[in-house]
Amino acid sequence: MTSTPRSGLHQAPGQAYATLQFANDQERQADQRRRDALNAYRDRLGVTVQELADLLSALHGDRVSYWTVRGWTAGQASKRARATPNWVIKLLESHYS
Repeated sequence: MTSTPRSGLHQAPGQAYATLQFANDQERQADQRRRDALNAYRDRLGVTVQELADLLSALHGDRVSYWTVRGWTAGQASKRARATPNWVIKLLESHYS
């Protein structure tokens, strides 16, 4: 019996797990801009990824894990990369702009 990976990424036999995939180049560029903005906020605030996760948790009201933020701040080609949602940037803009 085979199981599906918990990440939701499916792997065909003989293939490596896919990294981020976008419908078009505009979506990829928009994600990169959000990723760059999130990293810029992290640098500007002088916080670690863990501290940023704690800050987002406090501002959002729901827990945001270290691993989630790490995926949002990783390079798009990284296996750990996750699409950076727009709400994260809007939340930081509303408190730190």
